[in-house]
Amino acid sequence: MAVRAQSWYTCNPTRTGQSTPYRPMTARRRIFLAHAREDKAQVRKLYADLQAEGFDPWLDEEDLIPGQDWVSVITEAIRQAGIFLACLSSRSVGKQGFVQTEFRMALTAYGERPPGTIYLIPAKLDDCEIPDLQIPNQGLSLRRLHWVELSQDDGFRHLLRGLRHGLGEGSDDRQQPVPQPAEVASSGEAAERGGAARPKGTRPTGGAAALLAEIDRPETSHERRAKIGRRLDEIGDPRPGVGVDADGTPQIDWCEVPGGEVVIKLRDGALRPKRVDTVHVARFPVTVTQYRAFLDAEDGWRNPDWWADDFDRDPKGNSHKFGSLGNHPAVEVSWFDAMAFCRWLSRRLGFTVCLPDEWDWQQAATGGNTGNMFPWGSDWDPGRQPALANTAESKLYSLTAVGMYPAGGTPKGVLDIAGTVWEWCLNKYSKPDITDSSIGNNDPRVLRGGSWSSGQDHARCANRVRHYPYYRNVNVGFRVLCSSPIFDH
Repeated sequence: MAVRAQSWYTCNPTRTGQSTPYRPMTARRRIFLAHAREDKAQVRKLYADLQAEGFDPWLDEEDLIPGQDWVSVITEAIRQAGIFLACLSSRSVGKQGFVQTEFRMALTAYGERPPGTIYLIPAKLDDCEIPDLQIPNQGLSLRRLHWVELSQDDGFRHLLRGLRHGLGEGSDDRQQPVPQPAEVASSGEAAERGGAARPKGTRPTGGAAALLAEIDRPETSHERRAKIGRRLDEIGDPRPGVGVDADGTPQIDWCEVPGGEVVIKLRDGALRPKRVDTVHVARFPVTVTQYRAFLDAEDGWRNPDWWADDFDRDPKGNSHKFGSLGNHPAVEVSWFDAMAFCRWLSRRLGFTVCLPDEWDWQQAATGGNTGNMFPWGSDWDPGRQPALANTAESKLYSLTAVGMYPAGGTPKGVLDIAGTVWEWCLNKYSKPDITDSSIGNNDPRVLRGGSWSSGQDHARCANRVRHYPYYRNVNVGFRVLCSSPIFDH
């Protein structure tokens, strides 16, 4: 079903007053987090992690509105949930109270679902015993359900497998094997290996040109787009903005974004207008080739100047799996490391490069057209229009190379700003006017744009989520901005 246009800054699902006694949850990805007060801190982090994965978790302290009948609201939220996550710990399993009532409600709701349905998932926060809660005369018990150990290193990955299976989004979160794409005739091809990009304005030839012509066709499938991206990386991707120059400096293909009045909507419903100036943003998210240039350069990641006294530096920050294919977006990059990359690139280019704040990001996503719910317009039916973005609806469940969905670009040619990877923004989530940082300050920063693992609702231009600045994930990347690039530098 297509998402229809509204005034764009009111598109974000939000509390809507007395007629709707709970926050509407995104269809197919709604998760109720049941927990005891003793486990609040761990569950808050789980809430943020699930948001960043594109799910719509429901947590009482975030979603209950003062003055509401909390019993009826929670009861309705459990009924509406696609998954009930029972968060358990040694501190809380023996506690009596409303959380036990929630578990029994969930067991009752589970009993009303078809056999084999995954609805109720016990999630152990530590090494605890699962309580023997039962529904009499139905043979239902919390202990009969396979649980997940969130305290183990791979616990969250296993949880994602259960969630996606239960919500009908695939059996697990592992990348499915993709056959090697058919060879494309490459007579006359002049692709450079090692990620070096062609000068702006030159046109690809031979096999690369044939591959790029394919992605312009609306009938090209998601699977084929993924294969084309891999093949381009194999033969040497010739597109400007994907690689680095002879000195190892990332070549950014800048797109001008006009200034204008931009309004973002905060979680509490407050509208925050701001006038933005004309800026330039990168056509693509920063690629693996470009980010690895920062990691490998003598003046790059190892230089403490880029962290100075305002960013926390992860001593193992250069050892994560940022991606193996050079023309794919760099992922598992924290906000701190993305900011350090910007400082390094600024020094290399001779002008200031930074992350966009939310207003600049949203202006880039809409192209300045406030009627655009998505970069390409006011509505989107992923089933009928698959050539626009890589979101969960593509069923690829993996990254694609940058620029594989040219039809989903903005009027100014900015690509992948909906789907593919979540993108860090400069500002804080709860206090968006604040963009600076200090050592030890881990206030959540904003992520925008959705990703390959989140649904179309999260790809809307107005949607905003948050995570801690040290957070890393396989669906999180970043894009850079500058006020006035020096072309032909």
